[in-house]
Amino acid sequence: MTKKDLFRILLKIFGVINFFTFFLFYSVQLVLSFFYGENEQMYLIINMLSLVIAYAFFHLTIFKPDVVIHFFKLDKGFDTETIDFKEINLKQLLQTGLLLFSLYILIFTLPTVIYEGLKLFKQSIETKPVNLFQSPTTYVDNSFFYIDCIKLGLAFLILTNYKTLSDRILRINAKNDIPTTEL
Repeated sequence: MTKKDLFRILLKIFGVINFFTFFLFYSVQLVLSFFYGENEQMYLIINMLSLVIAYAFFHLTIFKPDVVIHFFKLDKGFDTETIDFKEINLKQLLQTGLLLFSLYILIFTLPTVIYEGLKLFKQSIETKPVNLFQSPTTYVDNSFFYIDCIKLGLAFLILTNYKTLSDRILRINAKNDIPTTEL
């Protein structure tokens, strides 16, 4: 497999994943902007512009990855033209997977935790006038915030201890006689 083939495959996978992610979130945003928006014309222009940009991005990554590879010169600067998968060992692959997994969780949960934490802090210091007809305690569900905090803590632990974790996983595999085939 050549370097260009590898980047072509990775760009197509990246494009397909982003295609589904964008349209799952975009459809909700589109509905909310039309029902709860005050200026429908502005939302329509912004939505159409984002659709055109997204279509161009998806078309380039899925159908024309060679243009992206050539523009960013992704296949240049390597020592060899082909990729030899016989040099990759299981320990390095496991460590890379653990790093990518923990970084993925950190990147996608950190903004939510920061936002929800600031919202909880704001709610805790906010003073409201007393309403005689409202119950004194209102229930606020913070379970998603706590779950995201736990995910963030686990991702941080995996990120800081990925080497020992990969050694432990390989030792458990060797102890249980699970065959580890080299690529």
